[in-house]
Amino acid sequence: MITPFVVASREKILKWLNRFMDRTMTLQELLQEVRNMQTRVKFLVDSVRFYNESQQDYLIPVLKTLEYRLEVLEEKILQRIAVGVNGMNSEELDAAQRKDMEQNLYYLVESLDMIKYTIA
Repeated sequence: MITPFVVASREKILKWLNRFMDRTMTLQELLQEVRNMQTRVKFLVDSVRFYNESQQDYLIPVLKTLEYRLEVLEEKILQRIAVGVNGMNSEELDAAQRKDMEQNLYYLVESLDMIKYTIA
């Protein structure tokens, strides 16, 4: 259950990153994707708590790290939208803002890699 989620999520985030770097993804689209993934991660945390008691000690902390990084990214996107860049794509962000968003996407990939190595 967890391994397919990690593999699919990692691929999905790399696609977001590519679209973001290619400047074809708006902040609103990225926000929607992040929120969808947050829902899946919360479900996964609950599933691990309920079904995988033996794995809770090592899986819950890494899943919580992923959850936290998604929340940070969501907050950064909401801050950009609040200042009026709602429909903007990454091209319209300044270089520092774009780099910050890209770094946060890389953090998500790192979190998924951490989960993958934890369950291996």
